[in-house]
Amino acid sequence: MKNIIQTDAYPILPELKQILCPAVRAGNLLFCSGVVGRDPRTLKIVTGGMEAQARQAFQNLGAALRAAGSSFDDVVHMVAYVKRKRDFKQYARVRGKIFRKPTASAAIFGVQLFDPKALIEIVAVAAIP
Repeated sequence: MKNIIQTDAYPILPELKQILCPAVRAGNLLFCSGVVGRDPRTLKIVTGGMEAQARQAFQNLGAALRAAGSSFDDVVHMVAYVKRKRDFKQYARVRGKIFRKPTASAAIFGVQLFDPKALIEIVAVAAIP
């Protein structure tokens, strides 16, 4: 059985609302959709480069986790899709403030993202306590 997790604090473009939700709970696992550094109020990608976008993406991911009763401490796997290889250090700096020690398996890929203004997209799987 699966449950769709919804929250207004997770930014989804209107044209994607029919096919995308913040997260899906299946048993004790939460599968979070890919999230970029989009402001949930304006639906615009935040300005300020990789660090600003990574911070916003993690805030958005945190909203999905909280809506399902989970948290960053419960993340077991995370994938980051980064537009520019040169931005990896800035992403790692932001990630290091959220995950102070290795607590989740992870992968990072260099890719072309759906939104041309986005520099990063994060996908996560978390346990639900």
